[in-house]
Amino acid sequence: TEFFSIMRFIRPEVVSANYWKFLKRYCDLDWSGKVIGANKEKLPELHALTSPFVLRRTKLEKLSELPPKIYTQVPLEMSPQEKSAYSELSSEFKEWAKGGSKEERKTIGSATLDVRYFVEGIYTQHADKKLPKTKLEWLTNLYEEVDKIVVFTFFERSANKLRKHFDTPYYISGKEKTDRFQVVNAFNKAKRGILVTTDAGKFGLDMVGADTLVHYGYVHNPGTMIQREDRLWRMGQLKTVNIMLPYLRGTIDEGIQRVYNQRLKESTNFMAGSEQM
Repeated sequence: TEFFSIMRFIRPEVVSANYWKFLKRYCDLDWSGKVIGANKEKLPELHALTSPFVLRRTKLEKLSELPPKIYTQVPLEMSPQEKSAYSELSSEFKEWAKGGSKEERKTIGSATLDVRYFVEGIYTQHADKKLPKTKLEWLTNLYEEVDKIVVFTFFERSANKLRKHFDTPYYISGKEKTDRFQVVNAFNKAKRGILVTTDAGKFGLDMVGADTLVHYGYVHNPGTMIQREDRLWRMGQLKTVNIMLPYLRGTIDEGIQRVYNQRLKESTNFMAGSEQM
């Protein structure tokens, strides 16, 4: 749909002027008309029509001196106490999804907040219970082995918790009135440190002082995840960049990863189609 809007602007005669006709021809829709994917049978036709107007230059084509970027999946097994607490939360969500919950005004986004809070170590409904924090324990052990780490979270609350846990001066969030560039410059110069940031730190910052990045909290959008990684994997980086993807088995972490990987694959295949034409 974003591609449609771009093509309508630069070459309106190439694609259908009717947005809904375009969706019906080139997208897979669910029963309500919502886009759930691309119509793979029709994509070659779209590529044939539009490829003369598509020029793609990848980062490695322009910056061949960049070091490798290595992804490492880190599956983590929850403790029995965590599994029990998460099961309680997910049961509440399933009850809401079936329409049995009294909170009818909840949206799908607000209904998933509790389980998403949980996987980032924010136990909102279990403040009285001293639950083990599997993902936090893993991150603590990693920091003992690696001198400098950048950690991205989805929630500001979990970023703030990590800042307090590691007692780090290197912290960025949308709510803090700190100079982001000053924080990052100090971090780059330090011999050891952990920089904790929300997605407020994914734009315009140069974090090449570190070579390890942790996606502590996930998003569904591949573009957002890549923007995070590009803070480290950019001109000036001399070391191999290690992207760590810790996730709790059997939780929403895995579900978001599946959606993310599928969207990344579809996006890559879509652009590759124009190049193949």
